[in-house]
Amino acid sequence: MMMPPAKVTEANRAAVLDVKLDLLAMPEAVETIVEAALAGNSLTCSCVGMHTFLSAQGDLRIRALLDHIDLKLIDSTPVFWYLRCAGYANARKIRGQDLMNAVWQRCSEQGLSVFLYGSSEKTLTLLKQRAQVKYPNLAIVGCKPGRYRQLSEEEVQQDVDDIVQSGADIIWAGLGSPRQDS
Repeated sequence: MMMPPAKVTEANRAAVLDVKLDLLAMPEAVETIVEAALAGNSLTCSCVGMHTFLSAQGDLRIRALLDHIDLKLIDSTPVFWYLRCAGYANARKIRGQDLMNAVWQRCSEQGLSVFLYGSSEKTLTLLKQRAQVKYPNLAIVGCKPGRYRQLSEEEVQQDVDDIVQSGADIIWAGLGSPRQDS
């Protein structure tokens, strides 16, 4: 894991059910992701929903996965309101879909490429078609649907090899939680 992004400080972090969250607004989150990609730095990011919060309480494996994500954003209305009521005026809810659109806009402006990993072949095709209309300069350099089962080590390695060979600057995982957080 790399050092926390520069925009992430203790002043904009909070813990809910012992899960540390980064309280960035959308522009800061997008800039953090894009800056890491432009610099060629590794950065993991997750929009953490309520199911993941609750799962992390009873499953140490999920908790460990969350602990190793560099940037954890709030994608849960109850968690957002809890933090606001607890005095964190800088808490922001960032839906994964909204973050994806904002990052893709910046990627299309900056010449950064993306790889889509997960979901179904049909969904990936539709997503790619819509992205090409909305962001004509966005380079989608690869797509690979998810498989709704435990993958063998060979399959995992093939997926990693395919993603690396694509040369993508940013990888979007749509595997469902907690699989995409690992």
